[in-house]
Amino acid sequence: MKRLLLFLILLLGHAARSKKTFGPPQDGMRHAAETTSETNETHRCGGIQAATIRPSKTHRSRNAAVAAAIHSVKTHRSRPCRSDTSENSVRQPTINARNTSTRPVKSLTMKPAIIYMLEVLVCSGVLLAAYAILLERRVKFRWCRLYLLLTTFAAALIPLLRIPVWPGRVVAAAPAIPPDLPVWTGEVLPDEGGSFAVTPEIFCLGLYLLGAALIAGVMAWQVIRIRLRRGAEISRTGDYTLVRTRQEIASFSFLRTIYVWDKTPAGELAAILAHESSHIAHRHSIERILMELMKALLWWNPFAWIAARRLTEAEEFEADNDVLSSGYDRAEYMQTIFRQLFGYSPEIANGLRNSLN
Repeated sequence: MKRLLLFLILLLGHAARSKKTFGPPQDGMRHAAETTSETNETHRCGGIQAATIRPSKTHRSRNAAVAAAIHSVKTHRSRPCRSDTSENSVRQPTINARNTSTRPVKSLTMKPAIIYMLEVLVCSGVLLAAYAILLERRVKFRWCRLYLLLTTFAAALIPLLRIPVWPGRVVAAAPAIPPDLPVWTGEVLPDEGGSFAVTPEIFCLGLYLLGAALIAGVMAWQVIRIRLRRGAEISRTGDYTLVRTRQEIASFSFLRTIYVWDKTPAGELAAILAHESSHIAHRHSIERILMELMKALLWWNPFAWIAARRLTEAEEFEADNDVLSSGYDRAEYMQTIFRQLFGYSPEIANGLRNSLN
């Protein structure tokens, strides 16, 4: 009996100590809720920071706090932050049209233009080297003239062609767009100023047009300057028109007209007329005009200027060959050429003094 009473006393004391140590279960529930709110506040809208969980008074409150913290971390990783999403949706880029409206659309940028010029130079150099090695003074002069005209034009045309060397299968692939990126919309603002920006493309284009206009203007001035019929003796034949002017000039021909100095000796006049009539028969003046036009368009290409000079030489050699083939003495003909060194003779015309080349 004494033992039973002693056991009951010990049991009641142990129960009283347990109640005093752990406290009521409502305090543990409240502490778990506070720990859960602190953990959510720690992980809201940012990186996972080091959150410390306060020690609970009961094992149940500890388990609830740990479970709430793990659930909060998983929820934060799976769903984006509300504040970041709202900021991305509100902040939208604004496109200012002041800079875009003052600059022209770049249809031909600097890099493709420079590449095109280099390709034209390479083509012109290769074709002109082939002429010097294979054709010059080796074939008939008309083939040389035709080659020089066509290759000068072809050198500017070949780089513009796109010829596939080895055609392959074309695979169309759509660009990959990340789904997480926000959609950017823009608002175009009106241009308030009327300023015009000079870009490198505009500067190079203006420089090219200036050079082409200068070369074409010089050619036009040479044609206009050929006004030697005032006070001159004009005689027309079936093949050409002879103008014997009072101005001291070197004999030349342009289109179907031959210009000579009226004090030219009669012994030299026959060889001069034979030479210039050969130019008219072969239509050398038209070829010179076409070459001068291509020089104006390709004035930056030195090979175009060399080809124009080679064309002049081929025309003069052809005219000299016709004169000598008709029976004129070579020594007398050379003296006639030397006497034609002085006097006015436009570059666009076919002059006898060019035969010295």
